[in-house]
Amino acid sequence: MTSQSEPMTPHDGKIAQMDAIQCLRAVLALPDPVEALLSLSLDPIHATSVVEMLHSEASSTLSDSNYRKQCLSGLRALVKKHSILPPSLFLANVTRDGDNPLRGGGFADIWRGTLGEQPVCLKVLRIHVEAYRRERKKVIAAFYKEALVWTQLSHPNVLPLLGVNMKEFSPAFCLVSPWMTNGDIVTYLEQNPDHDRLKSTYEIASGLAYLHSLEPRVIHGDIKGGNVLVDDLRSCRLADFGLSAVVESQRIGSTTSGRPKGTVRWMAPEMFVPETNHVIDSSPSDVYAYACTVFEIMTGKPPFAELMEVAAMFKVVSRERPPKPINGWCPDDVWNLVEQCWSQEPKERPCAVKIERCLRQLMFTEGSNNPQSHPDSETPSIHDSAATSDRSIDVPFAVTSSGPSARRGNSETWEERKEVELASDKSARLQAFISSLKSVVPVMPQKQEHQTESTATLTPVSDGWDGEGTIDIPQGEFDGQTFTQKPVFSPYWDINMNSFQGAQVRSWWMMVVRDSLIGKSGTLVTGPSDPSLCYLRDEFVGKLQYSGMTSSRVMPRLCFTKLLPSVRETDSTRDAILDIIRTTIREQLQLAGVRPDFILVLLSHQDTFICSAIKRIGDIEFGLLTKRIQLKKAMGNSYLQYQYLTSAVLKINAKLGGVNHRLDQRAMYWLSKKRTMIVGISVAPCAPAVKEGTPWVAAVVANVDEQFIHYPTSISVQRTHEISQELKGMIIERLGAYKARNGCLPERVLVFRDGVSQALYDTVLDSELPHIIGAFETFDTPEGPYRPVLSLVVCGKPERHSQDPENSSVNTNTEAEHANAKESVTRLFDLNFNLRANAALKSQPKTTNYVVIYNESMDDGEGPRRIDGNRCCIRADHVGMMPPTYYAKEACQTGIVYLYALCGRKLKETSTTEPHNIFEMAKTAWGSGVHPNIAETMFYI
Repeated sequence: MTSQSEPMTPHDGKIAQMDAIQCLRAVLALPDPVEALLSLSLDPIHATSVVEMLHSEASSTLSDSNYRKQCLSGLRALVKKHSILPPSLFLANVTRDGDNPLRGGGFADIWRGTLGEQPVCLKVLRIHVEAYRRERKKVIAAFYKEALVWTQLSHPNVLPLLGVNMKEFSPAFCLVSPWMTNGDIVTYLEQNPDHDRLKSTYEIASGLAYLHSLEPRVIHGDIKGGNVLVDDLRSCRLADFGLSAVVESQRIGSTTSGRPKGTVRWMAPEMFVPETNHVIDSSPSDVYAYACTVFEIMTGKPPFAELMEVAAMFKVVSRERPPKPINGWCPDDVWNLVEQCWSQEPKERPCAVKIERCLRQLMFTEGSNNPQSHPDSETPSIHDSAATSDRSIDVPFAVTSSGPSARRGNSETWEERKEVELASDKSARLQAFISSLKSVVPVMPQKQEHQTESTATLTPVSDGWDGEGTIDIPQGEFDGQTFTQKPVFSPYWDINMNSFQGAQVRSWWMMVVRDSLIGKSGTLVTGPSDPSLCYLRDEFVGKLQYSGMTSSRVMPRLCFTKLLPSVRETDSTRDAILDIIRTTIREQLQLAGVRPDFILVLLSHQDTFICSAIKRIGDIEFGLLTKRIQLKKAMGNSYLQYQYLTSAVLKINAKLGGVNHRLDQRAMYWLSKKRTMIVGISVAPCAPAVKEGTPWVAAVVANVDEQFIHYPTSISVQRTHEISQELKGMIIERLGAYKARNGCLPERVLVFRDGVSQALYDTVLDSELPHIIGAFETFDTPEGPYRPVLSLVVCGKPERHSQDPENSSVNTNTEAEHANAKESVTRLFDLNFNLRANAALKSQPKTTNYVVIYNESMDDGEGPRRIDGNRCCIRADHVGMMPPTYYAKEACQTGIVYLYALCGRKLKETSTTEPHNIFEMAKTAWGSGVHPNIAETMFYI
């Protein structure tokens, strides 16, 4: 540790902070971590540091982690004790609109305001209660509680919290959330009576199921029509978490007094019993309130609206409920669901997750616009006496809010967190934690500005290699938000950002492929008006708009292909499939009169030939970018749908030239010192490579931008593997593209060659290296030769990696292991090393072996040692493989797809005695390759 006489360097500060976090984890591993934290004597500055660390740890951990529960428990306890909030929640640049609030609540007023240029809703603490000290503490504590609960939530049907502001309404403060122009659901339905009410009931249930599925579980406590807001996409979002409670263990209890909390007409009967309302499980009470809210959607009024509140309470306690509405929207299936949800006994009410599943089934099997269901139809079975069974639902990833607490998953288990090399004695751990805090710079600035145009920066956790064989993940940059000290160490991290620097989308299509294997309809949807298709369309439109790819609601052009014949062994059938797809696109281009930016292709089942045909026709014949998705996944479980559609949007954004994320300037320092082009080379056989003469596909990708985000490709067909015969020409193409974009050639070239066995290292040096240098010589000028600094790294095959049993708890960082794991890593270009993903979605992560076989980049020893690990974090996937390596492999696979669609069956049927003819057939079919309209895009991902 740096002595007091010496100034602390940034590196020392990071080491001190990491030590403090390790000590905090040791405290949280104690049997009574909350009591231990409360026993600490902390001044306000260090208390703020601890609260921020707990908030950061909770935000970077999977939602079902026991460690996260401990972090949140400690966070709530310290916030309550010290009356502080994590500094990263605070926002500046917030201004109110007008001189008066729009409306008031129990202890807050609602204002309209702006955050930068974004319209926002400001929930402001009432100023007049400030004169009463006791009441002031009570109201502020309630606001702190709401902010802590709200900031951990993120779901398409839950209103996000952007942050907190203390300046605009000083001495009061406000909670900042997006402005919902359509108001609440009841008001919206009065103005839009034809709105799809079944969709709204489903969305409310989906948001409620999300809250009840979290660990720890969140109870809303005040669900009603006025707290269900409608966003710009006409989707419902749960709001107002002022009465929310958190159930942390098997001990049930969400309030601390016998006084009922909530709004009377939406309160469950058990909430009126003073002896029980403070100890009962409140999740069935949320379900009861949900039933009353659905009744509002049906009638426009709450239950027993004609009675005074006292009379309404008496009827509820006496087991009376409103009768079924005669007029208006009230399907039998939905009414049966309402009756189950407001059952007198809490245990008889279905859990929120089952309500969501039931409504999803109704929405996808019946028309949303049907005024009544068939009288003899039966409601899908949702009844389950175990109303709390929703706690067993898995949340597959931690989704992010739009505010400062964006989530990233952490693959560490609770047991791994406890493996810290500190004394097990409680007092020793607490003393170590206090000592470590003194070395941490206690300055955690709040966000100064909400950035809506520029890209925000995240502070790196570490400078790179730690000298022990591991590297820390650098921080990424995401458009529109600033996050600090949030390491990316989950396989879900890439899909956890809702907003990025989006490409511009002016028009796009949704093309439904009808396949005879599915039946007479040829697809899982019944037609253009199918509610499931409309719902999917609205979800995707919303995701495009919310992520920044469109500034307005750009609706797609919807088209259906003719019924495709079954894939047979005859060429005529396959030609018919190609003709139908080709004709559909051509006709739609003529009708639309404008080329779409991309086509979203909806498939009802996985068929290799159809997928290949669509990709080949779009990329080669028409020059149209396509993205294929499976309807079963796109219309499946809401959590998986979120993940699936987010991944699709990320790929579409990259294809169109947008930026999903980038590394901050510190992580990119070494690369930015010289103009650098990173090249990826890969070769793959055209499957099935079972005949002599079967062609191989070679691909070269290289960045054209200084942020190393976009990697256009050159693809060619060649006779053999290992040696890229067209390498020189493809390198020349990539250098030309770089020069066209930047106006100059790169000063440094890093080449990553994929798929080379150890026996062929010398062959690469003898045969491929001269081609690369020959490509450089093509750009020689009379003023002098062009000779950039060159490094060549070969990448071995990914293999499953088992952790070192002596260090099994380490799973937080990308590993760079030396051949001898106990040796320290000193220079990247001196060794044979592995990179593996810090976490994997399933099973064990894979490692990729890197061997530097040629290097001229010896001018700087510090930057190259971390470049590989940093660059792994650019790709929209969990790390472990360098982006150019990954993209080159993807480009090869795309070339194989083209050949399969062009002449796949002919390659199988041709005699093995004609290897030359086989290759020439493939070469002829390949032609000039990718259409020039998309040749310089990342069409291949």
